[in-house]
Amino acid sequence: MIAKIFSENKKNLNNNESFIHLFAYILGSVSYMFTVFNRMNIAVLTPYIEEMFQVTSSSLGFLSGLYFYIYSFSQPFVGVLVDKLKPRKMLVLSILITALGTFIFAFATNIIYVYLGRFLIGVGSSGIFIPVNWIINKYFPFEQRGFLIFILQFLGNFGSILAAGPFAGLIRLLGWEKSLSVVGIIALMLGIFVWMVVRDESKNAPESHLQKEELSVEEKISWLSIIKSVFRMRIIKYCLLSGIPLAAMMSFQGLWVVSYLIDIHQFDKSSASSLVTLIPTGFVVGLLIFSKLSDKAYGKYIFLGANTFVTFEYLFFAFFTDRISVNSLAVILFLFGMSHGTTPFILKVYTLILPKKYYGTALGAVNIIPFFTTALYQPFTGLLFDIFGGSSVLSRNASSYRIYFLFSAFTLMIAVWAIYNITMILKKDYAGKI
Repeated sequence: MIAKIFSENKKNLNNNESFIHLFAYILGSVSYMFTVFNRMNIAVLTPYIEEMFQVTSSSLGFLSGLYFYIYSFSQPFVGVLVDKLKPRKMLVLSILITALGTFIFAFATNIIYVYLGRFLIGVGSSGIFIPVNWIINKYFPFEQRGFLIFILQFLGNFGSILAAGPFAGLIRLLGWEKSLSVVGIIALMLGIFVWMVVRDESKNAPESHLQKEELSVEEKISWLSIIKSVFRMRIIKYCLLSGIPLAAMMSFQGLWVVSYLIDIHQFDKSSASSLVTLIPTGFVVGLLIFSKLSDKAYGKYIFLGANTFVTFEYLFFAFFTDRISVNSLAVILFLFGMSHGTTPFILKVYTLILPKKYYGTALGAVNIIPFFTTALYQPFTGLLFDIFGGSSVLSRNASSYRIYFLFSAFTLMIAVWAIYNITMILKKDYAGKI
């Protein structure tokens, strides 16, 4: 498929330009994989941070949420900057800031430096996703974008896999501080490589290939006007609420699941981290299955059904918190990841409804909400554990996890309601387009 995309792009551009665009997409996707790795590795690091710095569950929730606070609030600015500066500078700057934050985290002597490192990792990571989507929308035609978004999500989820079992194995070998140092070195090398290889759009590229909208050169549109027009769209408010499952998943997979396996099912740190790998593995399988089905006319119904299924999974965890066998846990965690494989569908919706000429600015605006929701989700669930599980980080019990899972199920019900409304609007207002 990649070869086919390259071949089709050569029809519009010379060989050198088509290579540049493909390399820009590939390296951008690898950078996004690194972003997701940093987003999710906090789950594996949590037990070590607890032991070394003796922090509460609320503090852990804030630490994990700090990434998402800065990530969400950065999105509009990243979108505007991508439209102005283009992807190359944004990707390199973002990767280097991520590397700096990783080194500070790795050499932290107290919890303040851990917070600072996580903050900078969030700042750097916030500048990756939108530039890659900018590349997809500017350099590739609409009929290829679904596949390219799938590859982007696939590589991102591979970052989740690396952040679980493999990262836990590296920690066993080197310790968590040296392991993070290795991650920082890899980020530094990636940033240098992106600067050497990636180039922005050619000034000689044909207008049709760059997906220009029919707006006159003289027309002046401020980024604030673009954002206002996007949020006036009837479908947008439901699209934003559809990000709740992602927030709940990041909270579970990215923070509490390892602790849950340790606290309730008496796993050791390494075994718990290895079992968590089943979630991103299931996600990959879900992507493989749903990426094709989502392109069909009934794709929106699959999106609705998958999130309804996730709601029942949280309810199952709530009712059988401490009564799930190891084999059942493995199956449930795999299905949990697989059910989220419909997540890229909302990105396809955005490629249809957002203005292409100002896609970076528009996507940056709407991308605030799901990550801000995640930023609120994690410290709030940490507070739930502190209230119902005791003030010590080691006293989380089955009752507190049960309340956590019930809260997650309730928020998923809100998301399912929103996705139902998205389905109805797509069916009525965008019939035949998606």
